[in-house]
Amino acid sequence: TVRQVGKVLDLLNLYTDTMFSYPAVKVSRYFANLTYGYRFNYYGSWSFLGGFPYPMKTVNHGSEIPYIFYATNFSRPDDTGSLNTDNIAMKDQLVGLWTSFAKTGVPNTWTKVSNNTYYIIDNVTSTVNVSTFESQYYDFWAGVERSSAF
Repeated sequence: TVRQVGKVLDLLNLYTDTMFSYPAVKVSRYFANLTYGYRFNYYGSWSFLGGFPYPMKTVNHGSEIPYIFYATNFSRPDDTGSLNTDNIAMKDQLVGLWTSFAKTGVPNTWTKVSNNTYYIIDNVTSTVNVSTFESQYYDFWAGVERSSAF
């Protein structure tokens, strides 16, 4: 039901915030002058959660990996003869970003976290550097950490 999906999504968000987003932002702030941050929000047909038992489109930790590296457990156009132009465009975009970073040490479109920005990749035509990412994940959990023993 919709209510069950909402509960599962709330639980996933809680887990993601506490186990990935908050710690990642915290470490990124510590190494801000050396760190380029990004968030991959693109949900394509090469997603890891294809077999997830709840009908929701969420992007999980590592979802960009099949777009950067060839993975045999995902259906690829060269395997099936089908063409998904959005997935191919996303693959080309991510390979270009990571190739630039590997060659030069500087990604061609990301800015450093010290500028309070993260590169958000929502889809093949929407990639922006935003400064609201940190406050969305960091501020609340930093307050919880300050007010508790953990």
